[in-house]
Amino acid sequence: MTPARVLGVALHTQVVGRGVECDPHDEWGRGGFARRDPRFGPGVPQRGQDGHPLAIPRARAYEGQFCACCELDLRAAATYHTVATLAKADISLLLAARDTAKLEALCAELSSTFPGTYSWISVDMTRDDSISQFAKELVARNVVLDGAVLMPPQDPPTSDPLPSSEKWREVLQNSFVGPLSLLKAAISRMAPDPAKGRRCKVVIISGISSAQVMGNYASSNVVRCAWLAEAKTLAFALGDQGIHVNTLSPGGTLTPGYAASLEKRAANAGATVEQRLSEETSNVPLRKYGTPEEVAGAVEGLLSTFSDHMTGLNVLHDGGFTRAY
Repeated sequence: MTPARVLGVALHTQVVGRGVECDPHDEWGRGGFARRDPRFGPGVPQRGQDGHPLAIPRARAYEGQFCACCELDLRAAATYHTVATLAKADISLLLAARDTAKLEALCAELSSTFPGTYSWISVDMTRDDSISQFAKELVARNVVLDGAVLMPPQDPPTSDPLPSSEKWREVLQNSFVGPLSLLKAAISRMAPDPAKGRRCKVVIISGISSAQVMGNYASSNVVRCAWLAEAKTLAFALGDQGIHVNTLSPGGTLTPGYAASLEKRAANAGATVEQRLSEETSNVPLRKYGTPEEVAGAVEGLLSTFSDHMTGLNVLHDGGFTRAY
């Protein structure tokens, strides 16, 4: 059987807007993949007319398939817009997440709106047995990945810098060790060929606590820095193979959930939403929060030829909030 070509994208979205740290908490499940080849799985519908990318022009058409692994919530705007943007780019997606019903619903929604084909694999990136089964499924489907976008789960905000050893083991397993094992499985299914112009792109979604300490993100400060170090290490080790590894660190992002909480805070303060938003973004040079669409556009750019000479970078998507060089 000819292997289905897939660009692996592993995504985890977190609710943005707690201060300025981007921590979207998806409820989609865990995981998502994209693919163009109808041989990638049975019963994959093909419908939709709009073939244009959502945010930025593509330097060239995508070749192969995308794989997205995420905490998947159909209501999580950042994750949804990322998946939708890739779908609009006329590619096929393989979605991987915990919630089978929501994965099926998302695939149906995408296939009724966009071109391409959409399939899924159920996986929980915090569990070793689930990741092992996921890796076996990739082999069984003879999948070849052209990239991956990984959004590791994050621990809820906390100001405790010295949690118990048991808590640290849980945090590291759920937010680093498990997701890294999933990424390892995805990378093992990549077949880059730089001589023929085929490069594989890995995008790891982080947050601005990767660049500066955030007071209410004690454990996240540590885990996000670990991901930066891992991404740099992978970039150094895999570069000669044609595998690019970059991180994207969003700052405050105006998701629908955060917009609702913004309205409540404005009402409680006797202010308008515009006044409250202006106050909250007064320390952001661009004087605004990002949008889910802008985050999605940044992900798409890092998967495109735009990043053909970029690897090991941490791209800050925070409106200039981070002061560090």
